[in-house]
Parts: sequence; C-alpha cells; structure tokens
Amino acid sequence: MLASISKTIVSVAVMQAVEDGLLDLEGDVGDLVPFPVRNPEFPDDPITLRMLLTHTSTISDDWDALTQVYVDGDSDVALGDFLADYFTPGRRWYDAERNFLSSHPGRRYRYCNVAVSLAAYLVEAASGIAFDAWCEDRIFTPLGMMDTSWHLAGLRRQDVAMPYSYVVTEDRYRALGQYGYPDYPDGQLRTTVTSLSRFLRAFIGGGELGGVRILQEDTVREMRSSQVPDEIAGQGLIWYVLHRRGERYWGHNGGDSGVATQMFFRPTDGTGVITLTNGDWRRAGNAWPLSVIMDRLFERADRLP
Repeated sequence: MLASISKTIVSVAVMQAVEDGLLDLEGDVGDLVPFPVRNPEFPDDPITLRMLLTHTSTISDDWDALTQVYVDGDSDVALGDFLADYFTPGRRWYDAERNFLSSHPGRRYRYCNVAVSLAAYLVEAASGIAFDAWCEDRIFTPLGMMDTSWHLAGLRRQDVAMPYSYVVTEDRYRALGQYGYPDYPDGQLRTTVTSLSRFLRAFIGGGELGGVRILQEDTVREMRSSQVPDEIAGQGLIWYVLHRRGERYWGHNGGDSGVATQMFFRPTDGTGVITLTNGDWRRAGNAWPLSVIMDRLFERADRLP
C-alpha cells in the first residue's frame, strides 16, 4: 500500500484531464460536482482545483469522521457519495468547524487528504469515467504497471503485503489486516516497487517513458514548480521539494496504519529512490530509519557505474 504517494497518481490524472480541456486549474470546483464546495465562513470565495492540489483550499480533514469510514477490505461507499456527505450541510459527515479552516481559500496551507480525493472526483465528474478506470486506462496500462490497483478486488490477496503495527507494551508487531476507505484516491493505491518505478521514471522523463507519453513536458514542468511560495516553499501540484543532507529532491511520502513509504528523485541527475514498507513510521533516536535507508540508497546510486 502506498499511502499518500497515491496522491502523485491523482496529480497526473488531474493534469491529464486539464490537458484534455475537461478541467481548469482556476475553475470553481463547486461548478463541477453535484454538491456544494464552499468554506461556510467565506461562501463567496471559490475553491479552485489548484487550491486542492496545493493544500490551500482551507478544506480540513476531520479525523473523527475519517477514522470511522475505515473498513475491512474495500469500502462499498462510492467516492462521490462520501464526498457529498462531507460537503453538504446536514449530511452525515458535514461539520462546518471541523471540515474547514477559518481562513480565506487560497491564503493558508494545510495538508488535506479529502481535498485530494475531491480533486480525483473532479476527473470522474468531468469525464463521466470512474476515477479508478481512468487511471487504469491512462496511466497503469500505458506504463505497464502490473499488479496495480486502487482496490483489493483488483489484486490477488495473497500477493498484498500485510500491514503491521508495533505494539510497544508487548514488544511485537501486530497484523492489522487489509483495509480500505471511500476516499480511496488519497492513499489506497497498492502496487509494486517495479511498477511504481515506471511511473516515477515517466515523471522524471518529462511525462514520457519508453515512447509512451502520459503528460506533456510543459505540464510536468508546471507540476514541478513552486506554486504557493508565500505560504510554503517548494509545494508543487501535489509533488513537493524535500531538502535533505544538502540535496534537493522532488517527490512525496506516505503513512497509514501499518504503512510507511517514500518516493523522491534528484532533479540534477534524474536518480530516484522508492522505499515501501509494511510497518508504521517510527523514530530511532533523532532519526527516521526509513529516511536513513533512502539516504543510503541515493549514496549507493552515486557509486554505480
């Protein structure tokens, strides 16, 4: 399971729809979906697609609600139905205080999962094609990403790594089982390092891999540009800059129950590193072991002929 690295797939799917003329980064999100998308404190301020992709929409994750929609296996709640319940006053998951920040849209950064799932749903709403099917047809199949699926139903269960959580009081790891949630685009993609590397290589290559183009170079360049420097430096369209050990990387990390992941590349030479683990993020002293592993992999790549 990729956790929030999944959001980089969303970014590519959304920008494909932008290239197709189906979506506009500056368009009012509420004009495209059959439910209201407005910060209740600022009802006259439109929330745009660019805001969703840069975490500046002022939509907030209400974890009291989100933890309740985790289920064993795949969720049977449709993405659009969940989002309608989250954004429509009076519906099950709507909470004016918890679901939104007290700031004008576009003027405050706050990382938000639901906002990214809403961006994914815009692809579905604008195209009439289910988001998971869009990704299969426009990203996974063209890039040869085998064993890749948004849902457990699309995979052989025996091939899917079991997520584990460390129980401190018992000094052991506990299997968590395979789970899902209706806002699946923000974290539920499952794949292999080999398949994900093909996606990363295409992005490093300006949207093309092995003669297959999934995005135009100008689009990738836009995605890899700092979008809201006054709010947070290095935030692109979902992808962001990581400064580490004197190096500058573009990519994304992820974390969920029993999942810790990283995917970053160095733009100076196109070297990329992916680390996928089926355990929680944990610290060891002052360091994150998964980040140390990534550092060592980049260092090893430097020594390759």
